[in-house]
Amino acid sequence: MHFRQNLHLLHKPAIMKASLLALFAFFTLLTFSPDQIEGRWERIYHDGESVVYARTPEVAKGGWFEFSKDGELAVRQNAGWCGTPPISYRTYTGGTYDLTKKGKLTMIHEFWGGMDTTYHQIVSVTDDTLRMRFLARGSR
Repeated sequence: MHFRQNLHLLHKPAIMKASLLALFAFFTLLTFSPDQIEGRWERIYHDGESVVYARTPEVAKGGWFEFSKDGELAVRQNAGWCGTPPISYRTYTGGTYDLTKKGKLTMIHEFWGGMDTTYHQIVSVTDDTLRMRFLARGSR
């Protein structure tokens, strides 16, 4: 009887090994590529931790980012320093972006005050939703 009571202990290493393999597979699959973010993304809302964007094929009235496969970036944002409505928007083209497999996104583009470099972490991306967290601004 004593042996049978402890038989379940023999299976714990196998369960731990399977759990670690599943966790490794999950994080291995959690890689990002420019193909996933290609297109125009309109800012929808900020949930307190991340900014959520929706893929939009149309020219949106507000702010957006547009990522091309070749690393080019277009940004539509405030045309001046004032953020009080009504806001005037301008589209800035000729920017660039770099996306690592781990989801670190660097964007370099023009804005009303010169050049801007921002760093983000992509949290998730689906066919129609992009969620990313702002990390820093400026050169690193």
